[in-house]
Amino acid sequence: MSVTDLDALFERVYRIVSEPRFLALQGLGNEVPFFIQPYDVQQQVEVYRRITQLRRRLAADGNEPLLISLYDIVLERFTVRGQLEKLFERESAIDKQKLKARMEGMLSPEREIAPAVRTLMAGSGARLVFLYEVGEVFPYLRTHSVLNNLHSVVERVPLVVFFPGSYVSSDRDGFYLSLFGRFKSDYYRAFHLEEYIERGRIDVDA
Repeated sequence: MSVTDLDALFERVYRIVSEPRFLALQGLGNEVPFFIQPYDVQQQVEVYRRITQLRRRLAADGNEPLLISLYDIVLERFTVRGQLEKLFERESAIDKQKLKARMEGMLSPEREIAPAVRTLMAGSGARLVFLYEVGEVFPYLRTHSVLNNLHSVVERVPLVVFFPGSYVSSDRDGFYLSLFGRFKSDYYRAFHLEEYIERGRIDVDA
């Protein structure tokens, strides 16, 4: 995808997430208000820059999203418990699978990640949440596990996940996230952000 294509993509994202019907969760019924916006990981730097621009643009409209970095949450949890330096020290000496298992044990999506997101949301008053930097915490933390534990945390505002890979959601092909286009995880509770155009009956090309 070229720079021009990225600009067009984020203009389209802006038009969807700034739509009053989207912010009011209209057209979703009782479904979880989670949306996936896939992107090519090779363009990650440019994507992150545009996420920041999108946040500023929405803030100017009075709809500033809460921007949550999954990577920052992980670093904060390790730092608070005094584990970050120990992990750095042991990284070169311990078997990588053992290190992965140890980090997974420290980062329960239910006991660590979901409460951290709840705390961030409680102090923000935001009508919209962006979750990003999810690839940086692979393989010790998986996006589908995090989302499964956010269903009761992010209930009344839309959550848009900027995901480095693809999201397949069809009866024919199945329902799964594919991180970097290589690592497949079953997940079915989210929508492609693009799907809201039809669900919300909005015209992003107007």
